Amino acid sequence: MSSRMRQEIRDTHEVSLAFARSDRSRFGHLHESLRSRRHVILMGTGASLNACKVGQYAFLKEAGFLPHVVPAADVSLLESFLGADDLVLLVSQSGESYETKAAIEAMKRRGVPVWGITNASDSALARLADETILMEAGEEVSSATKSYAATLLILNAIAAGENEAFWQALAALPDAVRDTLSGSDRKIADWAGALAKREKFYLLGVREFGVTAQQGALVLKEKTFQHAEGMSLSEFRHGNVEVVQPGLPIVIVAGADSLDESLGHAEFLASLEAEVYLIADRAAAPAKIPADRILVLPGVSGLMPQITTVLPLMQLAENIASAKGYDVDGFRYISKVVSQY
Repeated sequence: MSSRMRQEIRDTHEVSLAFARSDRSRFGHLHESLRSRRHVILMGTGASLNACKVGQYAFLKEAGFLPHVVPAADVSLLESFLGADDLVLLVSQSGESYETKAAIEAMKRRGVPVWGITNASDSALARLADETILMEAGEEVSSATKSYAATLLILNAIAAGENEAFWQALAALPDAVRDTLSGSDRKIADWAGALAKREKFYLLGVREFGVTAQQGALVLKEKTFQHAEGMSLSEFRHGNVEVVQPGLPIVIVAGADSLDESLGHAEFLASLEAEVYLIADRAAAPAKIPADRILVLPGVSGLMPQITTVLPLMQLAENIASAKGYDVDGFRYISKVVSQY
């Protein structure tokens, strides 16, 4: 029986297609308005916070400046120095989470402009924000999948403004998403059969792909209840590598200009007899990793690989949870909207 989560992952194609056809002039206006601010803060919780971390790379690469990324729960630390010359981009799929409402209320008290990025037009965030940017991802009942992709698209578009190269790259994304989803199905199902039997594994990546690994690990924990830890490869090498033992599953996510560096890490971890899996956006054939543990995705330019490379990790979580007979679309201890402690 197909889960809602599986369909919501597939819906990423429609979300990216609709966004590629959206009006770029609004994002040009937002881009110029944002540049005049003293401080720009990207703020969220859970998957939204991970999207903000990826967005930070987008602003650095596309706009030439580095915004701060702050968890919404830490908003009290900002109240003393933020003011009307600053800007908070607050991300929340529901726009109703406890941390989201506390954050926007705190910023409004200080007179700090807030742009809300949300999927719910009638939410507290949409009502209270000075500017609302809707994800327009449609209803989402399981873990953050299509709404995560929609957030990345919005943050990338704000960072790029009306940059023609970005919008040309975006035009190719829907086909890449469709081909990723169809081309990953069989191999991810095979990987799920092996990884479902493990108690723990790691997901790793270089730079922004380390954040992709974090998001993949978050979804895996929510759906499979396994201990999946995601982090950057450099952080893993500085201490965490000591946990490696023969047979430890490690999934490495690589793309764009990080592939060569990632392959070096992958070969090293394989030499320690870790069971290394590789997701890459162009052909790769490291000597120590069997072909059946390598998934090659369609290549896309810019920050767009952050969308295509996270999809197989979402598929992996859905496959493992389904194979174990879990309620893929439900949660054990939380709800879709964490509205109170």
